[in-house]
Amino acid sequence: MSINDIVLFVTDIENKIYNKELIYRSIILTNDKSTSLLIKAVMEDRDYSIKFVEEIENINYNDIDTRILIMNCAIFEDFLNYLENKNGGVTNSSYNFISIYYTTPTETVKNVIDTYLRMTNNNINNTIIMDKYYSNMTNLNRIY
Repeated sequence: MSINDIVLFVTDIENKIYNKELIYRSIILTNDKSTSLLIKAVMEDRDYSIKFVEEIENINYNDIDTRILIMNCAIFEDFLNYLENKNGGVTNSSYNFISIYYTTPTETVKNVIDTYLRMTNNNINNTIIMDKYYSNMTNLNRIY
């Protein structure tokens, strides 16, 4: 991973999603803390408000001022469970865009998406999911 790769990833989010879609809240998933912090820095340089989530806090994630969360793929299911148990449920949440960093292993991407589909009644709210494997998954509203 290089800073150029991070900038490309953020630029893809801007050009392919934020400039074309109505996005209220976003979740960016990575595999490690250093990637998360680099993405956070690049996005903050572009005036985005970001919250890096290392562990699930006892807050209402639907009401926080920050519209973009960055977290490790390993805690994503815990985050979804927290939304389900404390914040009115995943399908009632205001997160309508999920992006998975491009170097995330294929199996991890598959597990994240399968978990999301299972917990959201096969993506009933049509959340946009962006990852490097989008073309292999036709049951989601996916953009690359």
